[in-house]
Amino acid sequence: MLPGRTFRAARLTASCVSTVAGALLMCELSWLSPNAFVDGIAVRKPALSLLGSVVDGVRGRAVELVDAAVIVGTAIVRDGRILAQQRAFPADVAGLWELPGGRVEPGESDRAAVRRECQEELGIEVVPGDAVGPDIVLPGGKLLRIYRAETADEPVAVEHKAVRWLRSDELGDVEWLPADRILLPVFRAYLNQE
Repeated sequence: MLPGRTFRAARLTASCVSTVAGALLMCELSWLSPNAFVDGIAVRKPALSLLGSVVDGVRGRAVELVDAAVIVGTAIVRDGRILAQQRAFPADVAGLWELPGGRVEPGESDRAAVRRECQEELGIEVVPGDAVGPDIVLPGGKLLRIYRAETADEPVAVEHKAVRWLRSDELGDVEWLPADRILLPVFRAYLNQE
């Protein structure tokens, strides 16, 4: 900073865009003070250093997440309703609701895990489709990835306390696991486009 000068405000915006070459991180630093041009020149080096730190942090986190264990969830929709299941265990999450799914085993593809987990948890065969919504970073560095799936079978609560078909306006009627709760806007949008 220059002696005797105060910088009123700045805005740092960052966005990550998917490209054919991978992800592109774009950062922009805007000065909101009346002397924005002068302020920008005066702090150019520190600002570039700050942006460099942001990029380095994002790059480091991306490298960590590339090798993260994946937990798959399954968005099975029928007649405008999404299938949810209520946990029976462990005690700290018993009674909470989630989409069907589970851990991807070593050497297993995400879609194969969707098929296996739905068979184990619900006794049904599913045909997995595309991913729905963003990946969610879970505690412990795991990733939750939701896939669409179709089934003609009727699900049964094999490993869970209950199963329930929910309309968009019913999603708030049950208490979700935190990771699934984050995705409720995605589930609503998905149901509303079906």
